[in-house]
Amino acid sequence: MKNSLSNQLLNLGLTNKKQLQQAKTEKRQQNKRSKGGQHSQEEDQLRQEVQRAKEEKLARDKELNRQREAEKQRRAIEAQIRQLIEQHAQPIPQSAELPYQFAHLRKIKKLYITEQLQTQLLKGWLAIAILEEGRYFLVPDGIAARIEERDPERVIRIAQETQKTQDEDDPYKDYPIPDDLMW
Repeated sequence: MKNSLSNQLLNLGLTNKKQLQQAKTEKRQQNKRSKGGQHSQEEDQLRQEVQRAKEEKLARDKELNRQREAEKQRRAIEAQIRQLIEQHAQPIPQSAELPYQFAHLRKIKKLYITEQLQTQLLKGWLAIAILEEGRYFLVPDGIAARIEERDPERVIRIAQETQKTQDEDDPYKDYPIPDDLMW
């Protein structure tokens, strides 16, 4: 075993000690490079996985931030609408006994108002604003327009609805419904 190929070549005189040492050094460096190459491929894969994980986390964080911003924006709009309604709502007297019925979410709702408020509603000077489900307030038309800019579902305009219902093909278009008709 001691008599390896390199020793045999040295004994025969085909190589010298310097060439033998140089061959050993080259072999050792080649082994190192091949091992280092395997590690670098594994390291590259690991780096790619880490990079991919960072990108996925960044995408998730961006989506979460977008959702938070949307929620913050929705809350700000809700607060603006609440403030507009609370500051500009027309007071309905406690003595109001005239029931005014209107449709909201395909259901008939009832609001007790005075004749003066009814006239203003029908002429379009007032509109019904919805603060939250079941809480309806009368607000001036300008305020209703500002609320509609933020959320069109929060305002019920009576004057526009009566104009929309008149159709050209309607056989009863010549017979308008009286404004004071209560149903």
